[in-house]
Amino acid sequence: MALLPAGMTLTIRGPAAPTYRAHLEDLARSCGASHRIIFATPVPMVELVARANEFDIGIFAIPNHSEQNTYVLPNKFFEYVMAGLALCVSDLPEMTQLVGAYGLGETIRNTDPSSIATALARLDTKTIEAAKKASLRAARELCWEVEARKLLVLVERAVTQARTPSRGALK
Repeated sequence: MALLPAGMTLTIRGPAAPTYRAHLEDLARSCGASHRIIFATPVPMVELVARANEFDIGIFAIPNHSEQNTYVLPNKFFEYVMAGLALCVSDLPEMTQLVGAYGLGETIRNTDPSSIATALARLDTKTIEAAKKASLRAARELCWEVEARKLLVLVERAVTQARTPSRGALK
């Protein structure tokens, strides 16, 4: 936060062990940004998207240190899309592809503070508004209702193949 313009604030929502939260609060104080960082209480899962909609940007920065992280496509990404937020996410293949295809925001090259601040700084008011609108359009496609149809086709195909005797099978 110390690297970002004075008008920006960061809200961190979710449960945290008391010692971890105290550590984060100490970090915020030590960099002079505690007045710009809000530690919000968790909300029930069914309220996450609606409460996220109160904000402008959803941030998800994860280091690319494993194959699992390289191809990550977390629920948080889709929660931000459903909430109609501009996204600022790690430059990892799956997230980058969707951010680019739908115009959802910016990607973060590395997870160091400077790289995160640089990516966020690229999100000016006009870009944020365009990305928020793009998220709402993308939400119509990147949702369970659409994905469920794809899954049902695959399941139906698998069931049909399982019921169809293969050629050369013994009777």
